[in-house]
Amino acid sequence: MNVWDRHFYGPIGKIRTFLLPRLVLTLLGFDACLAMSQHGALYGTTDFNVAHFAWIDAIQPIPTARYHLFFVLGTAFMAMFSVIRGPWRPILIVLVPFYSYAWLMSRLDSYTHHYLISTLLFCFAFWPLSSSKQDETRKLNLSGVHSAWPYAMLGTAVSVIFFYCTMAKVDAPWRNGHTLLVMGGPEALYGPIQRMLEPVGISRALFWKALSHAVILLESLLTLCYLVAVQQDARKTRTVKLVCWLGFLLAFGLHLGNELLELN
Repeated sequence: MNVWDRHFYGPIGKIRTFLLPRLVLTLLGFDACLAMSQHGALYGTTDFNVAHFAWIDAIQPIPTARYHLFFVLGTAFMAMFSVIRGPWRPILIVLVPFYSYAWLMSRLDSYTHHYLISTLLFCFAFWPLSSSKQDETRKLNLSGVHSAWPYAMLGTAVSVIFFYCTMAKVDAPWRNGHTLLVMGGPEALYGPIQRMLEPVGISRALFWKALSHAVILLESLLTLCYLVAVQQDARKTRTVKLVCWLGFLLAFGLHLGNELLELN
């Protein structure tokens, strides 16, 4: 097998492809009900709307609260139905445009990670599912491995997204620390640390510049970690395990920091 085939068609643990969509769809169901639905009251208050793409505005009506909630709650229903019943391909296929349109219809909902969830749902539409005979007997064999190119595609897509995030931070305002300072949240969290380090010769400018470069390094490492993570069942070496654990700790730390900084 060449490098391409080894990456996308190598062995993947069955337990991973069983648990991942159920976990993501559970979180999506709660997110749609508790977070996305809160934006509903903003829709239809005026006769003006700006969608995420101009061609959407050309073919859709002005979104109202009822119109928006139809797609948001429909997303929640299909996600939770898939968790309870088990993923069913027709539902997974419909879920991709249903959820995507729920946020694409208006810039009133401009949360930057919606595109990531849409990418995950697109991968789930091609997900390897249990056979009908297994569904009937409910005796799923989750041991062993199988080939699951959508799983590898998902990991690769997330790696590409982190690479894009890294490249978006190589401009001078970010590298000099200016972007972090204007956010406000980082100054409130890391400001006391910066002031503690000033007596030992670390200036304010140097501190924020170093912190900005640390974020670039962190996201660069995550780009690599996600690519390696999809290979952990094919290459059971200590190096691969260490890279996977590093990726977990970095991703957990990054998103914990985002929560503490209230970057929502």
